[in-house]
Amino acid sequence: MTMPSRPINGLDHVLVGVRDLDAARAGFARLGLNSSPRGRHIGWGTANYCIMLEEDYIEILGIVDASQFTNGLDVFLERREGLMGLALASADPRATHAAWRENGLTTAEFRPLKRLLEGEAGDIEVAFENVMLDRSETGGLSVFACHHLTPELLRRPGWTRHPVTATRLKSVTVLIDDPDAIAERLAPVFGRSFITRTDDVVA
Repeated sequence: MTMPSRPINGLDHVLVGVRDLDAARAGFARLGLNSSPRGRHIGWGTANYCIMLEEDYIEILGIVDASQFTNGLDVFLERREGLMGLALASADPRATHAAWRENGLTTAEFRPLKRLLEGEAGDIEVAFENVMLDRSETGGLSVFACHHLTPELLRRPGWTRHPVTATRLKSVTVLIDDPDAIAERLAPVFGRSFITRTDDVVA
């Protein structure tokens, strides 16, 4: 198995699927975590609030128009709310795409995505380029590489300051049916040397 140097550069953000966006935002605020203005995905039926940290963030994701494409969020919310995805940072999504395919992973083609951040002074358009792993590789968890085309627009003054003084995500724990099998499939993503098994956990 061969891998080019650093096809991913760490964790970009986590996705939390919710049925009521505003209620979820209020719940996180009670925990001492502020969020940026609401963002609406252009051409999709989803919107979000983001809890911006210094290097990563939490995306609170909900449906605002069920008649449009929701990227599987509708199916997820039929079962439950909560952590539904990991977005991995990529400085070169084409290299990431090539590396994953070279190592036998099933991926979609590049998926450009934009969202409008709603603001009093007018909407701000932020843009991304994503490389999606097929959910058959991940036990249903959404895992994709994310490259920001407008990183300067993501973090505005005050957005990364929170009453609980949170600055970053230290770790992410995911409940999944067969962690050993998923870890084996994702070895090309994270690198086999970074996978650690204990009696109950694959890290």
